[in-house]
Order: sequence, then C-alpha cells, then structure tokens
Amino acid sequence: MSPDENIEKQMQDFVAEEPEKIISPFTGKRNCFVQTMGTDESYLCMDSGYTTNTLYKIGSDVIKDAESRAPKLVNDLKYQDDERGLIWFPSVVQVPGIGMIFPDGSSIDDWGYSVAKQVGIPEEEQKNYPVPGKDGEFYQSRLDMKNLKTFDKLKFEDACEELKIVQDVDNG
Repeated sequence: MSPDENIEKQMQDFVAEEPEKIISPFTGKRNCFVQTMGTDESYLCMDSGYTTNTLYKIGSDVIKDAESRAPKLVNDLKYQDDERGLIWFPSVVQVPGIGMIFPDGSSIDDWGYSVAKQVGIPEEEQKNYPVPGKDGEFYQSRLDMKNLKTFDKLKFEDACEELKIVQDVDNG
C-alpha cells in the first residue's frame, strides 16, 4: 500500500469510527468527543466548543506556534488541562461553501460563538473581491459578517446546527 493510500485508509477509518465520549472538563457533562487517529487523539467539547489534541502539550513548540497565530481573544481563552497535560482552545471552524464559526467578543467575560454564513457575491460586485496573487480572478462568495448570529459560549453545538454541520448530539 502506497503512503497516499495508507493516509486515505486512515482518514476513512477516522471518519467511520464512532468517537468515544468523555466527561467534559468544561461542563461536567458527557458531551466531549475523543477521536483516535494512529497514536494521536483529538478532543472536542460540543457544549463549550473547546478543542485540543495530543500534540498540544503544555509548553510545546506546537503550542507556541498556535499561540503566535491565534487572535488575542482565542489566546486569552485558552485552558490548561493539567490532568491531560494539554492546552485547549475555543474552536474556529471554517467549512468551505457553508460558513464559519468563531469565538467573538470583547473579553474573556463577554464572548460567544458567532456564525457567519457564506453568501454569493453578485457578478457586478465580484471585481471588488480580487483573489490575491491571481490576476483577473475574483471571489464568487464571501462570509456574511454583517448578519452574524451569535450563540452563548456554552452553546457551540447550537452554532454547529445553525450551519447544519452536525445533528443534535445526545448529552447522555
């Protein structure tokens, strides 16, 4: 099996595998998913939207790089999980052709998740949205930042449902 075929098989197994649910360190509910791929694990709390993976070890170069690229609010909201030795961040989810979910607010005390849906750009306006580095090419869609829908910081799943990227998850 070629390396590309091996990666494709791992991805198919990853998507097909039923993720494990654990107790969320944020809400105390069993609504935090753990997905294993090879030797790595990824975590996502569907209530708080916080996410991490086994590469996000406290003090690691991976964390330093992530922090250097993240917006101030995301860095301010990071959570140190001493039990697992990992750093968690609030999720930023961009789904091509659908939209984006991102932490939005003025401070760690005043924030939630905003949903920006992707909308088409009328042909006569596309000239105002050039694709960088591609002469004569223009975007045909954009995120609608004027009509954001914002959800409470513990309603990440509702934000996902707004974009229709998940079905209701049982909090069992």
